[in-house]
Amino acid sequence: MRPTTTDLTLTRRGSVMDIAVADGDFSLVGGKSANTGLTRQIECLRTDVLTRLLTTPGEWLGDPTVGAGVSEMVGSPVTQRNLARVYGQITQALTRDLRIPVGDLDVRMQQVDATSFRIQVVVRVEGEIVDLTPDFVLDFSAGLQAVGIEAVEIA
Repeated sequence: MRPTTTDLTLTRRGSVMDIAVADGDFSLVGGKSANTGLTRQIECLRTDVLTRLLTTPGEWLGDPTVGAGVSEMVGSPVTQRNLARVYGQITQALTRDLRIPVGDLDVRMQQVDATSFRIQVVVRVEGEIVDLTPDFVLDFSAGLQAVGIEAVEIA
């Protein structure tokens, strides 16, 4: 006996809903007013940003263009040209597929010491400014180091 099936079509009309699956049943939960959709979107975006920062293009077989490739800068001298290159690589990796529109992205680099720079990725998500990487350091002598990463809203 063939089970009864139904096609499900979802159309976004300005609100965000999460789909939950429990015991094989789908249900719509949360929504923009409950802020669960925005929270989930920020969490997914944070994971995606970190993946792109920590990945070198060519590492993923499914999409060899994913990644900023900043680890390739390890051993390079700290120069304005190399800093501009890192900035460009990060910006391109995060905006190449329009997941983050260029106008909603702010990549910030602040010198920590002679070879290290703190990298912040700040994005606008549904009108809110969110810092996705408050403790992310690029050390030109040792590579990328992520410490205490969590999403933080900026007032």
